[in-house]
Amino acid sequence: MSNKTKTKKTTGYAVPLCVTALGLSVCASLLCAPAPAEAAAGSHAAIESAQAEPGRSVAFSIPAQSLDTALTAFADQAGIRLLVASDSVVGLRAQGLSGTMTLEGALKRLLAGSGLRYRFTDARTVSVERTTSEQGVITLEPVTVEGSRPLDIGRTEGTKSYAATVSTVGSKGPATLREIPQSVSIVTRRRIEDQNFVTVEDAMKQTTGMNIQKFDGAGVFNNITARGYSLDAIQVDGVSTSHYANATTAFDLAMYDRIEVLRGPSGLFQGSGEPSGTVNLVRKRPLDRFRVGGAAQYGSWESFRGEADVSTPLLENNRIRARLVAAYEDRQSYIDFIQAEKPFVYGTVEFDLTPRTTFSVGGARQEIKSVIDQGLPAYADGRLLDVGRSTYIGADWNKLDTEREEGFAELEHRFEDAGYIKLTGRQVRRSMLYKGARASGAVNTTTGIASIQTVQFEPLLNNTSLDAHVSKPFDVAGLTQTVVFGGDYRYETNESASGFGPNYTMNVYAPTPHAIPEPNIAITSRSKAINEQFGTYGQLRVKPTQPVTIIGGGRLSWWQTETRNPVTDAITATSNVNNEFTPYGGLIFDLTPDVSVYGAYSQIFQPQSNTTSTGSVLAPRTGNQKEIGVKTELLDKHMNAHVALFRIDDENRAMTDPNDNNFSIAAGRVRSQGLEAEISGKPARGWDIVVGYALNKTKYITAAASQQDTEFAPFTPLHNVKLWAKYTFEGGALNGLGLGGGMQFNSYFYSQSGNVRFEQDAYATFSAQVSYSLNERLQASFTVSNLFDEVYYEKLSSASRQNFYGEPRSFMLALRANW
Repeated sequence: MSNKTKTKKTTGYAVPLCVTALGLSVCASLLCAPAPAEAAAGSHAAIESAQAEPGRSVAFSIPAQSLDTALTAFADQAGIRLLVASDSVVGLRAQGLSGTMTLEGALKRLLAGSGLRYRFTDARTVSVERTTSEQGVITLEPVTVEGSRPLDIGRTEGTKSYAATVSTVGSKGPATLREIPQSVSIVTRRRIEDQNFVTVEDAMKQTTGMNIQKFDGAGVFNNITARGYSLDAIQVDGVSTSHYANATTAFDLAMYDRIEVLRGPSGLFQGSGEPSGTVNLVRKRPLDRFRVGGAAQYGSWESFRGEADVSTPLLENNRIRARLVAAYEDRQSYIDFIQAEKPFVYGTVEFDLTPRTTFSVGGARQEIKSVIDQGLPAYADGRLLDVGRSTYIGADWNKLDTEREEGFAELEHRFEDAGYIKLTGRQVRRSMLYKGARASGAVNTTTGIASIQTVQFEPLLNNTSLDAHVSKPFDVAGLTQTVVFGGDYRYETNESASGFGPNYTMNVYAPTPHAIPEPNIAITSRSKAINEQFGTYGQLRVKPTQPVTIIGGGRLSWWQTETRNPVTDAITATSNVNNEFTPYGGLIFDLTPDVSVYGAYSQIFQPQSNTTSTGSVLAPRTGNQKEIGVKTELLDKHMNAHVALFRIDDENRAMTDPNDNNFSIAAGRVRSQGLEAEISGKPARGWDIVVGYALNKTKYITAAASQQDTEFAPFTPLHNVKLWAKYTFEGGALNGLGLGGGMQFNSYFYSQSGNVRFEQDAYATFSAQVSYSLNERLQASFTVSNLFDEVYYEKLSSASRQNFYGEPRSFMLALRANW
């Protein structure tokens, strides 16, 4: 008799399960774990280690759930390899574990009444097998176990799921989504590939509560917003690397395993920042086995993209592992003259200095050579242009060239009690050359003529980020508590050089890009800003009783900025904030093993540069967010769902001094409030879905007379719906065929310039996809976006420029392969 087996996520290496029958172990391949007889032939130290491992104590926190997911959580928290056949655990439940206990004791409780037994095949590997009354063990088919290492317990690569169960955003260490008392979404690797996302902005366009403001036709400049505020920082592996300076895009998504999105203030671990939220990019790490993958895409307007991804151990014992990811893209556009060429490469190496200590080092580089296009002008009375979506207002010599380089090093040590200490350092360099002609005035209603401005910008940003923190669980009255404390440091220089050339005119109904000569533009303005920030933080998670978790924390921040003359290096302006305390509190109550309710309070800390009539710099903006919500895990964790209600009050905003219009006072106040809801995962066999809804209302509470009681962020639609669903046939004549589709709805939004309003009515776009898996290693898909060719403006700004049509109907053919 044999049981069907599956690939199962654990914290171990790739180790095929040995076939066991009549008490004898037979290896399925040379890579499998040694049989007991082979282990006995090892060193005396190895025997002692194997014997000692079952008695090691670990602090566990595992709710009652399906046995399959409970065993996965056990392996993650214990830091061991777990071998199990899928059929042996189908339909079985496990009681919860809470507190510190031995591995043997924990396994006995989890397997109680299941008819399964465990055995340690070596010091770090546990095999779970079904017992029989006659023969003791049922023969199992060989199975390869590959899963996340302790360094990245929440890895989504290879899970083939839209429903992630673990996140690091907002918690530093890995936590389940129900353990984070804020609205969180995770874009998994499976979803990135299914929907052909290649940039962070692609993914955020389809993420609940997130919006994109586009600043150029090639998609290099973008502004990500949430809850009415701009995102001003992006994290990588939980560390804020730099502000989202100049709105330039992050690295290609080929580098990342997943995108973790937390909406609302995150000052505890991030420091200063807007109350929009945090986007944490979790990079791909080297795997324990050799793997090579690739992808090719071809789409509308002769757009091409290729990817390659290779991961391999460098030693037989897997203690050194490496990964190299590369991508090349040559993307054209529905807008005339627009194109972007993007080569990208990422590499990393991991060294296991000890079984519990890992050192990682790596880097990435990306170049984008594109044509700058800053959108269409409009009429001074608020009317938008009714021209072809391919209309380009610029010169044929326009250019936008960017380079981004990053290097990082990371050291992590994992304690036996599931705690850890982690040190991370990152260095980012970003440079840009922007030279072009752009619209700079309202369109003449009679002639259709608009003024054209020629400009050149050369910004350069360097950022150094350091973070060190410790997470330690401890036991009180049989329940696991956790404390996190640490510190971070960021130093950033942002230099800019700019100049303006001659002005021209152009008829927007008959554009003449070739008619504008390329000028030699002299740099006439230079500046250099230096931002330095240091903070210490701490968080305590307390469980007074099993269903209740209380979270308290705080941060002390020191922040300084200064502006210098880059020629003389003289300081022209400076601002300092010392000992700024940012508190955080949350409460989670488990109504059932699968449903939790929560409430959270967080504060805002955002320095300002405006000055008062006395010459002093305004105090930082302050305020708070209150959020309550419900989170649930459905269908044995195959689906996640949450609903959140929030209110942000943002105070001490800069307002014009009523006694002197040349200066400011800290008296403004705005409010953002709303609701967010999301469901993601597998509702039934063959299905994968993500559905999100966001309602967001913003308002000036205290402001200048012209703004009082008006919308603070009119570019944020009041209602936003995002949906993607895919069904894959399993078995039968249609086996491997997939049918998918999506929808995005935005309600009315607008942009205000003085008393003039530029408006976009509500609209919806749809997409459709057909895919086919030729086998387990090769898949193809054909996707049509904006299926019904809806005509709409996706970004509104002013009469001068930066009004952008949404992309017309387009197609994408994609091939993916893995070996």
